[in-house]
Amino acid sequence: MSKRIIALIFVTLFCASLVIFKISNMASKNHLENKKGLNIDIARHPLSERDLKLIIKTAKQKKFDYLQLHLSDNEHIAFQSDYLGNTKDSSALSKKELKQLVQYAEEHNIQLVPDVDVPSHMGAILKQLKVSHPEIYHQVKLDEETIDYTNPKSIELVKKIYGELNPIFSKQTNLNFVIGADEVPGNIVLHKNLVEFINQINRYQNQAGFTNVIWNDQILKKELKNLDYNLIINYWSHSGNHDAPNQAKLLMNRNKNYISVNDAFKLDRKIINSNSYVLYYQMKNIGNKQQDRYVLDILNNKWEPNIFNEIDQKGNNQNWTVEPEVKLQGYEFSLWGENSKLISFKSIINFINKLKLV
Repeated sequence: MSKRIIALIFVTLFCASLVIFKISNMASKNHLENKKGLNIDIARHPLSERDLKLIIKTAKQKKFDYLQLHLSDNEHIAFQSDYLGNTKDSSALSKKELKQLVQYAEEHNIQLVPDVDVPSHMGAILKQLKVSHPEIYHQVKLDEETIDYTNPKSIELVKKIYGELNPIFSKQTNLNFVIGADEVPGNIVLHKNLVEFINQINRYQNQAGFTNVIWNDQILKKELKNLDYNLIINYWSHSGNHDAPNQAKLLMNRNKNYISVNDAFKLDRKIINSNSYVLYYQMKNIGNKQQDRYVLDILNNKWEPNIFNEIDQKGNNQNWTVEPEVKLQGYEFSLWGENSKLISFKSIINFINKLKLV
């Protein structure tokens, strides 16, 4: 083989490798775990289509890549559902309004990520289900806020609810869906069943084109290998925010049995940092100058993406744990809406405008 042909082959392979690298690099940037997100709790602080369009515009100006809409919780359902029968609830966004929001977000090059948590945080859905489908309600109810994740009927229910939202949010370039799985009651034995529940919902959503997100706090170390690999783990708290002095035994148990961020990282799982000490803020506190100043100072001047909310080896909750080997690009800031009715929309927008962490 002549030197000229060898050189030509080398150049061709080199150029091909550059193209592949560029494509893979572009693709990785589209992964949610490499993005910067803003999560808005509109289940407990309902907002109109008009308000949300302004939040989309503001989030883009602040260089967020996506806006996560927390659409349901124990107190309220923020979207209208034919199956659940709440289409006359004017405080819930209609399908038409959601479609318009998706289109508006696409025009502003920002992704909308729906968040409908299962199997817990379902109090409002269960209340509505009791009215619209009482027989299903009695079959799937585990407690006032949770559906029975060991019951196939619960899988069917979630599919019906998600099936109404999927066609709306699928009209985007990138598709992600938050399925929750946080703060789920039950012991270690039951939480093994939780992984199977999560996987079934994940695979259903995968068929609709969505890559899905779960919170970290109920994933057992022994079950991590059984959790579908394509799931993104939103890491908010190793302890599940159990940090009272009299809960040392519980924290030691959690440290032994439930995953740390290092456990997930070592198995090459996709992770978003949502440190609840740093990246959570209650809307009800907006306008409190002392608290606003405190959280904004930490966010804008001190926090780094490798600071996590972990349990140490002595069973103490450490909100500011630096994990130098866990190198992440993606993180999410959340505004939660409990008891925030008195907070004006203008105050919320003004607060978002003060964020500089991105």
